[in-house]
Amino acid sequence: MSSAAPRLSDVISRSVAWQGNGWTIELGLESGAIATASLRWDNEASDAAFLATLSQHLKGMSLREARDHGVQYACAALIAAGKGARVAGIVIPGNYSETSRAAAKALRAAIDTATPSKPADWNFEDHGISDAWRQISSEERTRQLEALFKEHLQKSNLPGAVLVTDIDQYDRVFIQFDEGFSVAQKPPVLMQLERYVRQATGERIELFVSEMKDSNRIRRL
Repeated sequence: MSSAAPRLSDVISRSVAWQGNGWTIELGLESGAIATASLRWDNEASDAAFLATLSQHLKGMSLREARDHGVQYACAALIAAGKGARVAGIVIPGNYSETSRAAAKALRAAIDTATPSKPADWNFEDHGISDAWRQISSEERTRQLEALFKEHLQKSNLPGAVLVTDIDQYDRVFIQFDEGFSVAQKPPVLMQLERYVRQATGERIELFVSEMKDSNRIRRL
């Protein structure tokens, strides 16, 4: 009889404490998710406001998600709130700010030091879409998702700016932004919406932007 797959809380310690390169990182874990987070960087370039935002967004993440995408979520959240830096090109930790670049490296080092390097242990938290979600009709899933979009975007006064256009056979959700939605805002808002619906539903829902057809007949020739 084979043993059950280990839970995240069994695989890793209940806390991560790490110091290096001027960083002090402390992460408290509950049931495999980050419950408390504190990041300090002893450097004159340190952006305390960014680190506060990052600490807040790490809560609720698994260590793997925090390691790979935590800093990127913080960057996207600041830009969506109109508090972020102007970035030329794609918004990634490497080109957002000196603090974000250093934080991404420090988080990886802290988490890699605290956890064994075993790829098989990283993947058991990814359970895919549940049968219960698949059994709900496409129309009802669309209704629930659009309600969550509206709830999340209400604070930005954009409650009806995102609609579901399709849920395909692979359970991927395709959405479309309102025509007046800022192009620069779409990537960070897409990330935030995906994270929001995942937390609200408990499902690993993936959001994609639907391709918009060009209505200009000449350009389509």
